[in-house]
Parts: sequence; C-alpha cells; structure tokens
Amino acid sequence: MHDEYYRIKDSSEQLAMEEDIVGKILEIFRRGISLEIQHVLAKVVHEILHYKTTDGSTDLPEKKVRFECLTIAGEFLRDVYSELPHDNVGHLRRLIANAREGASMYELYCKSREGMEGWRDR
Repeated sequence: MHDEYYRIKDSSEQLAMEEDIVGKILEIFRRGISLEIQHVLAKVVHEILHYKTTDGSTDLPEKKVRFECLTIAGEFLRDVYSELPHDNVGHLRRLIANAREGASMYELYCKSREGMEGWRDR
C-alpha cells in the first residue's frame, strides 16, 4: 500500500487512499477502546456482585444494595453517552464507518474515474 500510495500522481486519488488508511487506523483504535471499556465494566459488575466483606461473608451489602449500585453505574454511563459534545468530527465518524463496512473511498474513486473515461469515449 505504501508503494502504491507514492505511485499515485492524482491528489484526489491520494486523498481517497489516505481516507481509507486513516479510517482503518481509527477503527482499530475504536475496537481496542471498546474492548477495554467492556473489560473494565465486566470487572466492575463482577466486583459489585461478588463483593466480600472483611470477614469473608457476602451478606453485606445485600442484593438490593448491589442492584442499586449497578443501577447507579448504568445511569452514569447512560448520562455520559447522552451528553456527548457536538465536536465537528462527523468526517472522522464517516471514515470509521467506511472502514467498519469495508467500503473503500479509493476503490470508489478509481471506479468512478473508469466510468468517466468510458463516458468521454462515447
């Protein structure tokens, strides 16, 4: 891909390939972060559900209190996601979505050029 990128002379074609590369990198980061968050949440839930007091019993806190702890944690996460700032990164989200779906802007660009060249020959 490196050699192919530097072989390209058309700046629009290079930009399309750059978008594909950046999208794939961002999707890898998104997956890693998502897995890390899932892992931490699983540990938190496990700790709440299997809490042991200093004497080794699991009676305290009672199941109702444990449920309330999980509810509070869930409400916290819901509130965090409902208040995401509008940070003008829609173009980055599009790159990530394209990478996730396997859509290539570079391939689309190349196919559109092929179609235009055939159209000019008519």
